Amino acid sequence: MSVRPVGNRYEIVCRGKRFRASLIAGMENIPACIKELSDDEAEEYAITENLQRKDGFSFGRGRSLFQVGIRRKI
Repeated sequence: MSVRPVGNRYEIVCRGKRFRASLIAGMENIPACIKELSDDEAEEYAITENLQRKDGFSFGRGRSLFQVGIRRKI
């Protein structure tokens, strides 16, 4: 799981399912990589991670890429 600092908290950038599964399993500590990312970088990082997953949901991938394209006027 990767997170980024936002204020005095952390925001999950990718692998949110692992976080939810850890909560259900009752884990108190969850290993995570802390990354310093801007909003755009965090979005790109999350999209890249999702595209690399074989079990990713196609609609979610398409929607994410569409949003990035709109933002960058591609």
